[in-house]
Amino acid sequence: MNTNDCSLIEPLLAAYLDGELAPAAAERLDVHLAACEGCRTVLGELAEVDRLLGDDAIPVPTGQEWAAVEWRLLARTRRVFAGRLVRTCALAAAAVALLGALAWLAVRVFPPAGTVDGPGAYTAQGGKTPAGDEETLGISVEHVERF
Repeated sequence: MNTNDCSLIEPLLAAYLDGELAPAAAERLDVHLAACEGCRTVLGELAEVDRLLGDDAIPVPTGQEWAAVEWRLLARTRRVFAGRLVRTCALAAAAVALLGALAWLAVRVFPPAGTVDGPGAYTAQGGKTPAGDEETLGISVEHVERF
């Protein structure tokens, strides 16, 4: 390793400061720091950050705190799921109602062949009208009388 290459040295400075480097690597870093003002400045800044943060360990949540977090996440998930379920069911019900209305309308506008749907309606089959009158040429009695 070239001891004058700062780009290779700077990533090691935090480990050097914490005493985590192998002795041989620490000795080479000492040689570099003796000759390089820039790396000494970076090491000083890292030491200042360590001093400001202090030796206080990062607090680890207790089991009760984790349970509270888990409970809040579970409650939120249930709320979101319930809202989506209600919206999905409402949309499905609306779609069924719309399809039912369209089917009813289709039957009313285009009655099935062979049915009479009210006075004066055309039929595909001959026979009697709902009133019991004979049909002529597939036209109801009311149409024949009008012509």
